[in-house]
Amino acid sequence: PYALPVEKELHTMFACGSYPAYVTDMRDAGLLNDGGCGDTIEASLYEEVTHCSASVGCTYDAASGKVDVAAKLYSETDASYRMAAYVLEDKVIGEQAQADGSVDKSYSHRHVVRAMLSSSVKGDDMGKVRAGSEKACSWSFTADEGWNLDNLSVAVLAIDENGHVNNMATCAADGGKMGYGYIK
Repeated sequence: PYALPVEKELHTMFACGSYPAYVTDMRDAGLLNDGGCGDTIEASLYEEVTHCSASVGCTYDAASGKVDVAAKLYSETDASYRMAAYVLEDKVIGEQAQADGSVDKSYSHRHVVRAMLSSSVKGDDMGKVRAGSEKACSWSFTADEGWNLDNLSVAVLAIDENGHVNNMATCAADGGKMGYGYIK
């Protein structure tokens, strides 16, 4: 069984049959045991052309536990985009099967997807963005009482016409903010 619907959607999109697996920029996927993850990250950083940028900011209401997420996408070229948004929690302690068959009951899991805010892994349709302009979108969620707010963040992905992540931004869920990043 899948913990979240997003997990099933990713497994179907990238034919991930086992763990641990990786997906880089919604473009490349594989098993970590087979290697290649570092190569795809390297290619993403130095070979793929980035033609847009994303920004994100969160406001947290402690009384209600509600987090409002505001994101923007700026494009250097006329193109259609989608924006995907995820709630992540870092340092989630839980069980982890080890290669030797044992189970580590206090494993610290990194950047665990707690919720998907966009309508799907492929993101919400932003339509055409003209060169030199931006479009905004927003989402809201209520932080689960079991989540550690100090380790909670939101990541937004700017997805291009090919379905690949062209850029992204991330910030703390409790009042974090990240402006437009690097465009090459």
